[in-house]
Amino acid sequence: MITALKQASDCQDWLIVLIEGADIQSSDASSYGDEPTIADVNSWETFEDAAILSRDAGLIIRTAAGAEFQITILQTKSGRE
Repeated sequence: MITALKQASDCQDWLIVLIEGADIQSSDASSYGDEPTIADVNSWETFEDAAILSRDAGLIIRTAAGAEFQITILQTKSGRE
């Protein structure tokens, strides 16, 4: 369990938990009209897993329709220990 976001990689892990923990089966797209839902996410992987040459943490998210998004996570300020 992630208790505090102290580094960019913690934020990345938190986003993965959100994606994996979403109840895709109960997403009712009709109640949102054309709004995207978590059910639209087909797959994801970290920059590290995808061998993206970057010093930043991040995710690649692919949708069922074939779109691909890269989310880069930059830590702009350190928190207190």
